Amino acid sequence: MSRPGGRRRSGAAKARTLAQLTMLGPAAVVLVAVFGLPLCYSLFSSFQASGTGFGQLDWIGLAHYQTLLSGRAFWRATLISLIFTGGCVLLTYLAGLVLALLVHRRLPFARTVQVMSIVPWAMPYVAAAMIWANIFDYQYGPLNWVLRDLGLINENAGWLTSPQLALVSVIFVQVWKLFPLAAVMLLSGLQAIPAEQEEAAAMDGAGQWHTVRYVLLPGLRGVSTILTLLMTIWVFGRSFTVIYVLTGGGPADATTTLVLRTFAIGFQQFDTQAASALGTVILVIAGLLTTLYWRFGLRRAEA
Repeated sequence: MSRPGGRRRSGAAKARTLAQLTMLGPAAVVLVAVFGLPLCYSLFSSFQASGTGFGQLDWIGLAHYQTLLSGRAFWRATLISLIFTGGCVLLTYLAGLVLALLVHRRLPFARTVQVMSIVPWAMPYVAAAMIWANIFDYQYGPLNWVLRDLGLINENAGWLTSPQLALVSVIFVQVWKLFPLAAVMLLSGLQAIPAEQEEAAAMDGAGQWHTVRYVLLPGLRGVSTILTLLMTIWVFGRSFTVIYVLTGGGPADATTTLVLRTFAIGFQQFDTQAASALGTVILVIAGLLTTLYWRFGLRRAEA
């Protein structure tokens, strides 16, 4: 025989669940409408022939995917995306680590540098890219003027017009934009390390370098894992604005990433079906990165 108290608890649990679903319902509807439906339509469109209009059916199966995977442009864009993402993540982490160590060690002017470093993070992407486009300008950019006056270069360098320098330049701007985020996360990790560990290392005669290498860096392992995976997902998926404003993917496709190539196919060549196929491939890659984040990053943080 069931007890009245059990029925009351069961009814209260159902009411609480219903209230939670009611509150989450509007957000779920918006997410489905804004993200779910376009995603489903994009996937649906990737299996249709180019030029197929809305409501028409002209199935070609995996033809778009086969064309993408067999073309050199796709693999070149993939390689550039990997170089761009890897370079940005590595350099952003190192720059953020240096700033975090300066602030953590309370070195002179560290607080001023910390405050000034917030400017890149707070600045909109388009504004930041346009500022650096003027700095990198071949003829009138102040960077070439300064380097030439210092005798470091004999003629103006094509920071955005040379295939060898363009990718380096866009990586630099992306790192400049993101390193404050890395510094904040790493500084929080440093401040979570017990001060007794640093004091014990100092009493044992460890210098600054050994303290950083054997005490601070191991203590940052969890934060570093999450930060690296988070930046990888962020940079890979957002490798558009900075590159598009600075170089437009040029010169000679030297800075054309997968995201930028998707834009070119969809909005410049007006082949939305092929662009949908490439977008699906990018989504799969981003999904794999997200899976790695959930599987290894969060588990490492909880350990």
